[in-house]
Amino acid sequence: MRRKYHAMIKSVLNNKTTGLLICLCLMGFAGSVCWAGDTPDRPAKDFYNVYLKLRPVGLPTLQQEKEMAPFLSERLRKLIEEARSFQETFKHDNPGDKPPWVDGCLFASLFEGPNEFKVTKVVSNTDGTSTITVRFWYDKQVASWEDKVLVRREGGRFVLDDFMFSGAGPFNPPGRLSEILKTRDQ
Repeated sequence: MRRKYHAMIKSVLNNKTTGLLICLCLMGFAGSVCWAGDTPDRPAKDFYNVYLKLRPVGLPTLQQEKEMAPFLSERLRKLIEEARSFQETFKHDNPGDKPPWVDGCLFASLFEGPNEFKVTKVVSNTDGTSTITVRFWYDKQVASWEDKVLVRREGGRFVLDDFMFSGAGPFNPPGRLSEILKTRDQ
């Protein structure tokens, strides 16, 4: 049995393609934690699947944010928390006035938010980040649109670090989610 096992290992290692793949995988383990299926587009796909399930309106609730958090960078999670804190202070200081970030979709250009999505392009940037283009659909009466998501590595895995909106709808002009969350005026 032992000889058969060694012969099988030797056969696999003698295959140049398989040997190269094994070497590359071992180098990956040496350089960082290796996650199965960890590609720059993976967090975008996973995030939008969670988004479609939760359908947050405005800032996600604490429970929604908890489900979305694994796909978001620490920086973006902090911006969401700061925006929520500002929103709570605004509600307290301005009873009867509508606080910021209470309605509409914050994660895609169309105010109503998407009902379907598809990652259409992945571009590696020179700074180590990747830009992911995502096509969205709301319904047959509304034209599809594309937004982009900025992805970077954090803690040995890919995470979403910003959302870049094309401005598909009249209530969501072009811009970045990180900048929208920093806005403190109405």
